[in-house]
Amino acid sequence: GTAWADVLFGDHAPTGRLPLMLPATEADSIPPGLGGSVPYSEGLETSYRSKKFKAAFPFGHGLTYTTFEHSPLVKETCDDVQDCQLRIRTSVKNAGSVAAPTVLQLYLEFPAVAGLPAPFLKAFKKTSSIPPGSTEQVVFDLSSRDISYYDVGVGDLITATGTFHAHVGESSADIRNSLRFCVGGCDTQPTGLFRIVGTVIALAAVGVGSWLVCCRKSAGGAGTDDARPLVSRGLQHDAVDSSKWLAATNCQHTAIRADIAAPVCSGLYPLRCRGWWVVRLCTGLLGIMAAVIALSAAGIGAWLVVKKSTGGAGSD
Repeated sequence: GTAWADVLFGDHAPTGRLPLMLPATEADSIPPGLGGSVPYSEGLETSYRSKKFKAAFPFGHGLTYTTFEHSPLVKETCDDVQDCQLRIRTSVKNAGSVAAPTVLQLYLEFPAVAGLPAPFLKAFKKTSSIPPGSTEQVVFDLSSRDISYYDVGVGDLITATGTFHAHVGESSADIRNSLRFCVGGCDTQPTGLFRIVGTVIALAAVGVGSWLVCCRKSAGGAGTDDARPLVSRGLQHDAVDSSKWLAATNCQHTAIRADIAAPVCSGLYPLRCRGWWVVRLCTGLLGIMAAVIALSAAGIGAWLVVKKSTGGAGSD
């Protein structure tokens, strides 16, 4: 009837949303089971909750005749509403030229302890028909059930505690804004930060270890009088060998006097000459690694100060 005509001719903007994901290929879906026993090995990784599947049209997808701009998310308390644990507020603006409603969808990403594979749809709100250039406030009230997960061992719903991420958008694949917040205290370890710092420290340790091995190998074949560690030979050389040692180490300063340094460096102390350069190189690298570790420690300290001052909550 007239409803189809209103949509086709633009008198009414469509507001329908897909209640399922349409897979891109047959491989992006769960095959049907055969026989009388069907194992549900995929668990909760179905539809939009599986990161392995690609969608031709994602869960929550819909079309309209205009475009919308979303403002950042804000977490609020909701003492005035029964069984409301927290409130997420945002606003949406019609940035197009046609009045139309939209459907905002909130996907909640649980802490790792919940074991959920992806953010889950926990709320959605359909706005009124927003005129071009106008803005409408949208509020999501989340109950204790919304922030709970089912624990198989306990056999009941458990209220999750830790770091959550709320994602709001036009579909499961069209997320416009995200907000990080905590319930019952934040996770004790900022995974991403410590992973980066750990990688830096590990690389520093590998670099120092490699150069120390290189130093010992450079000192390895110098003869019986070079049995002492390389640094010890460089700093505590025998008084008897002092003149030869100084002559040998001068090879680093004799680019102009190559004719004088060549016989010395190719004589009895070639490995000491090369070893002194390795000592200097090792010392410089150790200084760089120490600076990197110090900067990493300063970054962790600054993060902890900010975390303590803000109570662990903030927006991405």
